[in-house]
Amino acid sequence: MTLPAATILIVDDNVHNRKLFSALLHSQGYLFRTAADGPLALKSVAECPPDLILLDYMMPGMDGCEVARKLKENPVTKAIPIIMLSALDDIELLQKSNDAGVQDFLTKPFSRADLSEKIRKLLESQGATSKT
Repeated sequence: MTLPAATILIVDDNVHNRKLFSALLHSQGYLFRTAADGPLALKSVAECPPDLILLDYMMPGMDGCEVARKLKENPVTKAIPIIMLSALDDIELLQKSNDAGVQDFLTKPFSRADLSEKIRKLLESQGATSKT
């Protein structure tokens, strides 16, 4: 039995990053959606919960930790795994992300292999997969 392709929500205010992540996920057989900020991400998740979220930390208005906290407070969305992405390499941010319920953290720049492996492991733990 083949599992359906996992859907990943990419949340980043930088259009270049959204395109880069989209291309990577597409090449690996994942379905994906994008959101340019926290409120749009919350709306997207409410309309159709993804299997995993790639969440940028530094965004205008609502940062990634605030988005994660709101998702983890909601019983419907609290089990969705989140990978926080940030250009900041800060132990306090890592702790803040953990406190917000984030499952994993990657500091930019990172390798595609590292991101792919983290996505694969989190999706496998949820019973979701790519088409490949």
